[in-house]
Amino acid sequence: MDIILSWQVAISIYLLLSTTFALVYRHFAKQHPGQALLSNALMYLLTVTPFGILWALYSGDISFAFPWHLWFFLVLGGIFFALANMIAFMANSKVDAAQFSILSNIRVITTIVISSLLLQETLSLKQLIGVALLLSAAGIITSLKLNRKTLHLDRFTWLAILSAIFMGPGISNEKFLLDRMTFFTYLVVGWGFHTLAMIVIAGKQMSRAVPMLTSKSWWQLILLGLLRTFAGFALVYALRESDNSSLISGITSYKTALVVVGSYLLLREKEHIALKLAGTILATTGLLLLIN
Repeated sequence: MDIILSWQVAISIYLLLSTTFALVYRHFAKQHPGQALLSNALMYLLTVTPFGILWALYSGDISFAFPWHLWFFLVLGGIFFALANMIAFMANSKVDAAQFSILSNIRVITTIVISSLLLQETLSLKQLIGVALLLSAAGIITSLKLNRKTLHLDRFTWLAILSAIFMGPGISNEKFLLDRMTFFTYLVVGWGFHTLAMIVIAGKQMSRAVPMLTSKSWWQLILLGLLRTFAGFALVYALRESDNSSLISGITSYKTALVVVGSYLLLREKEHIALKLAGTILATTGLLLLIN
């Protein structure tokens, strides 16, 4: 079955779902700070990959007749996304939702570097200025966590930055694969490798899966999985329909404004709100330059 949807509509759906995910994710991470590996593995194992396979089977557009060398990029993508997601969970346990969202814009620069090398993509001067503004916004937030005496950042801020760095090449790799296999094939093998990588990294923590699923927080885990699943559907579809993964990565930064407002109103994270708003304005301005 053909899906008629523009990449602009798909990325808008992604922004809505991913913003909701960010707020719920922050709340869940604070409650379960030591469950980064297990939580992400279960989210993918119970929701993301099963829904991807069901949708792909329903469409019937699955073909494994792609070059063998793409299996290398599938494994590589699984590792990048697994590391990015698991490190992000660790960071979210201590870094508030608004600050993490602004810091995550650092993924734009890694996406651009990898896309330039792998996909031969380029950005215009106006778009590069937009990227610079997005990174400036991330710089403002980083300054909040800087120790003025030692000039060192705390561990969890570094984890937030590291997760963004891993996400950049993951997005570029995803676009590379979507240009060489069907969308629904990628849902099966691409997301399958994400899940496999998370299970392998989680290792012995998987033995605690049953206690977590029988705890009072099980419904939050399932909700997070569903939000991530359908946000992922929208993002992967937008990547497939667009012709520039750097542009898509930049547009996803628009959720920063929504997360800042949501964290202030819903999570009551009001510290440094003026600087957060300044970072949001820079990020939004950068977005406008990117999409024009």
